[in-house]
Amino acid sequence: MLRSPKSLLIGIATFVFFSFLSYYRSHPTVALEQTTATRGQASIKTGITADEDQTPKNTTTDVKSRKSSAVVPQRVRDGTKDVYNETLGFEKTFTINLPERVDKLDQFSLLSSVTGFTFDVIEGVRGEKISNKSLPTLEGVPSSDNPDKASVLGCWRAHMNFAQRIVKDRLSSAIVIEDDSDWDTHLKSQLELIAQGSRFISNTDESATTHSPYGDDWDLIWLGHCATGIGSDIDRRFVIENDATVPPGSRRVNYGAPNMEEEGYDDTTRLVFQASSGVCTYSYALSYRGARTVLHELNRASHMDPIDFSLAWLCSAKIKCVGVFPALFGSFRTVGVEGRDSDMTTADRRTAERDKAFTDNIVHSVALNLERLLKDPEAKPERQWPDDPVVEGEWMVRGVEGASKERERKEKEMEEAEKSERKVSEEERKKAGREKAQGEREKAQRAKELAEHTENEDETDTAEQAEDEQKKEMPEQTGNKNMKEIRERKKNERHRKLAHRLEDREEKESAEQLEDREESQKGSRRSHTPGLLRQDAE
Repeated sequence: MLRSPKSLLIGIATFVFFSFLSYYRSHPTVALEQTTATRGQASIKTGITADEDQTPKNTTTDVKSRKSSAVVPQRVRDGTKDVYNETLGFEKTFTINLPERVDKLDQFSLLSSVTGFTFDVIEGVRGEKISNKSLPTLEGVPSSDNPDKASVLGCWRAHMNFAQRIVKDRLSSAIVIEDDSDWDTHLKSQLELIAQGSRFISNTDESATTHSPYGDDWDLIWLGHCATGIGSDIDRRFVIENDATVPPGSRRVNYGAPNMEEEGYDDTTRLVFQASSGVCTYSYALSYRGARTVLHELNRASHMDPIDFSLAWLCSAKIKCVGVFPALFGSFRTVGVEGRDSDMTTADRRTAERDKAFTDNIVHSVALNLERLLKDPEAKPERQWPDDPVVEGEWMVRGVEGASKERERKEKEMEEAEKSERKVSEEERKKAGREKAQGEREKAQRAKELAEHTENEDETDTAEQAEDEQKKEMPEQTGNKNMKEIRERKKNERHRKLAHRLEDREEKESAEQLEDREESQKGSRRSHTPGLLRQDAE
């Protein structure tokens, strides 16, 4: 039966419409980009000023043409710019929110508005409403007396509903961000680099056309966590260096993370890698393939684990996970009663007051800069730790292949360095031993010489003392002798003088007697005879 021209036109229009719809569903970012005058203009300003906007450099080298251990990947295609659209480069963006926590939904709405993305809400689940019949097993389910039982089960089911939504709506990919999460004001610039890293880790050919800017060979991208790990057999790394959005090592709060020092990177480096584990679900993305695997595997699990542990198990054994460290999303802690932070039962009971808000691991926190950005979208965001050194210059990216060989080489170098250090230490120890022995010998010799010198000095002192005593005695003896002689001389002199005086007196007396006699004789001559005068004269 022939159709009328009108019905034919309607049929053609219908075919074109459904063809476009099918293309749109497989290329979710195209329609959004067509609504903007320029690629990337769909996003609202994030407060990144021109002098702060770090764009990736050194991205022109073909990965395929370089087989060395360190290569610089080319910006694989303009599709990485799709991360600047209103769903962050995924087909949809979701947040999980309990209906009664409208305060968190208010906050999340504001943060997403100043960052420039839209989102849908997946309603949170109260664990008390979950029937045991809906669980794959009761093995591992918290006991009834555990106050967090309902919270653990509710969280598990809410994230399962996220995976279910992707599969049900046939979404090529989607990201979920918890309603109390926070992120850097440079989020979209960061995600452009993560997209490059994801493609490099999944070894996506640069000429390949993919539905997602992150490539199509991934199941889960773990963007916000409190712990992550790299499998020992994973050889590829995408390295983002000189990154001003990376928190210093002293500011990081993690329960487990790659050893950046052993990996050979400094405090301004972020890594993208194939993750073997993860803890906490601040934010992650699932591809359609990944969501189907999550639904299938966790709905037939033999042991019930918290959702982050379940995803970590899948990353280690079942699905391809892309990890990022340091993470891009953290949990915002507002001012006020700490019990408001979490909807876990035990956390609700905390009554301590917090006087300063913070977010772990985020440098330019959107939440902490919210008031500033609401007033002026062009405002320069403040750093959470303003006293830390400022990272100057531009981001630099490179891909590393053969990381295990690189680690082996570094380990070998470290072993050689340790051997050399041990050898040097042994030589230094021996040298120190020789020097010590020599010093002890010299010390003993000096002690001996000192003893001999002391002995000589003692002998000398004894001799000098004896001599001094002798000398001391000699003057005394000499002095005594001289004094005796002096006394003898003085005595003799006195005797001599006395003798002289006696002689003089005797002579005087004799003279006086003689005079007296003469006078007496003169007087007697007149009265005595001449015989008597002769007798007196004799």
